[in-house]
Amino acid sequence: MFAKSVLLSIVLSFVNQPAPAGGFESLQGFNTAVISQINRVVGSENLPLAMGLPVEPGVYVAVSPERITIFDRNVATVANGAVKDPMAGEFESGKFAKGVGNECRSGCSRPVYDGFHDTWRRLVRESRTIGSDIPSRVLIGANASLPARLLVDTAYAATESRPTLPPSLFLLLNGGQAGLRARPFVILPPDGLLLSPGQRALGLTIKLEANGSFVVTAADPRFGRTLTYSSQQELGLALRDIKKRYPSKETMIVDVREAGTVDDVVQLMVLAQDHFPNVVLTTGQPVRVG
Repeated sequence: MFAKSVLLSIVLSFVNQPAPAGGFESLQGFNTAVISQINRVVGSENLPLAMGLPVEPGVYVAVSPERITIFDRNVATVANGAVKDPMAGEFESGKFAKGVGNECRSGCSRPVYDGFHDTWRRLVRESRTIGSDIPSRVLIGANASLPARLLVDTAYAATESRPTLPPSLFLLLNGGQAGLRARPFVILPPDGLLLSPGQRALGLTIKLEANGSFVVTAADPRFGRTLTYSSQQELGLALRDIKKRYPSKETMIVDVREAGTVDDVVQLMVLAQDHFPNVVLTTGQPVRVG
C-alpha cells in the first residue's frame, strides 16, 4: 500500500529533522532512493546538466517523455510533451480542473493534479499517525528535452493541491561528478501578480520564443521598452546591463507558455545566476503594477 511504503515513511520521518551544521538536511538512503527512481523513469543522464544545491528530503517527482510518477507511483501518461488528459476538452486554462472536486486555478492538467491531491491526502494521514508534518519540498526530475511548460504545469499541480502552505519547489539536475543536485524556483500565482507602485518592483520577464529568440520586458513602467535577442550571449550581456540599472533587483520571470525546454530554463538559470539568481516560472500569468 502506497501510504505504508518504505519511501513514504522515510520522507515523513525525516522531513522535520534539524539541519546539520552545513545548513542542509541529510538523510542516509534518501538520495539513493531518488536516484533509483529517476534512473528508472527518466535516466539521470537525461536530466539537465548543471550544478546546484544538495538534494534534501521531500516529495520527489519524475517526468519522462512517457509518464509522470510521484514517489514510485504512476499518475499520468505523457505523449508529445504533454499530459494525455481524457478530460482536457472539458475545461480550459484558467478554469477549474474537474478532478476530485478541488480547484486548479492555473488550469493545470487533471491527472497530475489528482495524483498530487491523493499524495498529499495520504501524507497527511500518515503524518498524523507518526506525529510529523507533511513534506515541505517538491523535487522534480524532468527530462531535459521536454517542454518547460510541462514542468510548470506539474509545479502548479503540486502547489495548488497541497492542503496547507505551498511547497518549496526544486528542479533536479545532473551535477556530473557531484551527483544529483537541485535548483530552487517558484511559480507565479495562478491568477497572476498585482504589484503596488510603492514596491518599486521590476518584474523583469524573459519570454522564450519558438524561433529561439528571447523577448525581454518588465512590469515597471520605467523600463519602458521591449527588447529582443537572438542568442544567449546577447541576452547575457543585456542582463548585465539591466542589473547595472537596477542593482537591488535579483528576480527574473521566465515565460515558457509558447516555447522552451527544461534544459533551456536551466541554461537561463545558469546564465543569469550572478545577476538575477531568483527564478520565477510562468505560462503567461500576468504581472502588473498598479
